[in-house]
Amino acid sequence: MNNKKKKKLRIYAWIDEKNCIGCNKCLKKCPNNAIVGSRGFLHTIINKNCIGCTLCISQCPTKCIDMYTKI
Repeated sequence: MNNKKKKKLRIYAWIDEKNCIGCNKCLKKCPNNAIVGSRGFLHTIINKNCIGCTLCISQCPTKCIDMYTKI
């Protein structure tokens, strides 16, 4: 018998902080409060809250949000 647990592949958003302008558009679109930051300041992702829905990507005017996978 194989008792190894299968690892689940997770998808997370990632913000390239050097290109973030702090517009707050992604933060407002996130359904799970995974994005933190204030208007005019850098934003970042809380990975444990990110569900990989990609809703934030289309809101970003500088295209600094991308998705990545993690096991």
